[in-house]
Amino acid sequence: MTHTLTVKGGIERIVIEVAVGISLKGKTIDLTADTTTVNGNLEINGNAHSTGSMLSDGQNSSHHSH
Repeated sequence: MTHTLTVKGGIERIVIEVAVGISLKGKTIDLTADTTTVNGNLEINGNAHSTGSMLSDGQNSSHHSH
């Protein structure tokens, strides 16, 4: 691949701390992990899609109806 920054080899953890914010912008952003944790509020400006269960306080909300 051209125009690619790749960091590999022996790194077990990367920590980035800033005073105000971090902005990631791209046509697509792919996060791949066994578990992704958000500590704090999550705001979505757009649609959300899930191929798995959606849980709210341990309750399955995938079958929610009014």
